[in-house]
Amino acid sequence: MNKIAKISDIFLGFLACFALMIFGVVFAACGDKYENLKVNLSVSEIVLKIENGVSEVKEVVAMVEGAESISRELAVSTDATQLNITTSMNDQQETVITISASAVCTNAVVVVQTLEGGKSATFTVTVEVPVQMIGIAPALDQFFVVKGQAKNLASANLVDFTPSNTTQKTLNYELITQNPNVSLENGMLLVGKDYTGASVDIRATSPHLAGNEVILSVDVLPMLDEETVALQSITYSGA
Repeated sequence: MNKIAKISDIFLGFLACFALMIFGVVFAACGDKYENLKVNLSVSEIVLKIENGVSEVKEVVAMVEGAESISRELAVSTDATQLNITTSMNDQQETVITISASAVCTNAVVVVQTLEGGKSATFTVTVEVPVQMIGIAPALDQFFVVKGQAKNLASANLVDFTPSNTTQKTLNYELITQNPNVSLENGMLLVGKDYTGASVDIRATSPHLAGNEVILSVDVLPMLDEETVALQSITYSGA
């Protein structure tokens, strides 16, 4: 009886091991087949330029990995109506995303998602209109600074941009007039009460242009009471 019992125990143990093995195989077969599926992109962000109304065209390549027996098809979408997007498949079975633009936008998100498995990746698109030229704006004729006061050059629209809808309107200002009673910092012009000149000359340049600058000659008025300053402002405005 003891031998029979021992054989029975061995047999039951074998059956248990076999059952566990079968369960493991079945579990592996029924596991998440999309676990290793992912989308890789050739870039994480792109910048497009619109010049003379014509958009630059760029491509982003999307590669699906871990998809030996899974569809490599991708869906590409964005909420940015300024972007024009088309897709095609190259010889390496990668999705080529071709992008152009109809208007400016900043960090527009494009989503690339597998049709099977729902794995996704994103990249951003910024669209710019480059500046081509800067010049003196008519506003300079009405612009002045009173001794002892500061004036903000950046907010005074003293420089014209071509094209007018450029997204590159950053300017750098540099004092040409060298005088201890005149300072210029972060676009703020300050003329001290002891300055004796009639004007202050300032150089304005764009960090996006080489060799293009404008010279701003700003009139300097003496220190006056508030009423006189107000009258002077009216005179400068042409009233």
